[in-house]
Amino acid sequence: MRRSPTQPRAYVPELPPPGGRCTVPTDQVQHLVQVLRLTPGDRFLAFDGRGQRRLCRLEHVERGRAATALVEETLVAPPGLELPHALELRVAPPRAAREESLVRSAVELGATRLSPLVARRGVRNPTRRPQALQRRWARWAIEACKQCGRDLLPEVTDPWSPGSAQASLEDAVVLHPSTPLLLPSLLEERLPGPVIVIVGPEGGLAEEEIDLLRSRGCRLAGLGPVTLRVETAALAALATAATWLRTRGSAAGPAQKNSSTS
Repeated sequence: MRRSPTQPRAYVPELPPPGGRCTVPTDQVQHLVQVLRLTPGDRFLAFDGRGQRRLCRLEHVERGRAATALVEETLVAPPGLELPHALELRVAPPRAAREESLVRSAVELGATRLSPLVARRGVRNPTRRPQALQRRWARWAIEACKQCGRDLLPEVTDPWSPGSAQASLEDAVVLHPSTPLLLPSLLEERLPGPVIVIVGPEGGLAEEEIDLLRSRGCRLAGLGPVTLRVETAALAALATAATWLRTRGSAAGPAQKNSSTS
């Protein structure tokens, strides 16, 4: 195996070993052929969303249908591509115009799990048409992985509410604008490990929701005195946590996307 060259990327859920042939999904073929102008014989990097990447050669292409590709070689991702521990974001969906940017950027920052948060003051209710929301977030997560080079596809879960928490949430931090404890200081108080970032809606979490979360072990932390939009707060917190994990986390291997508590 060798390090990955610079090649176009495509998400291929089922990747056989070198010498086998894979089926490239229709939407990925459209990007490779219509946008990047690849033709049969051209090579691209395929990743399966579970940490594997292969160098493939495009073979048969038929307009509007899946394509076949020959798997030529197993490739090694650059070291440090994934965080050493899981980083989960549970966030109240912002307004539709800002939703895609939030999901894509969260994936680029290293999030391993994304959960739509159900909150009393939320501007949108993720329990309405939850499957459509999951499909949307999953599609954006795939595109973000293609762009940023990650091979582990973050899990997109069912909508989650503070009242549904059953297990301990001692790994979780709730962003709260009025708490004097800043997120970097809170992280420095604990040992490196999985982090769950919980971000409420623009109107803030209700007091009873905060009380529920604190009763499960959540800590409150802030990002300073300025008032931030949901997506700005979420991404600032993820960037802070990701940097802390990269600099202080153990070298125990890449995070597993299903390692968080529920």
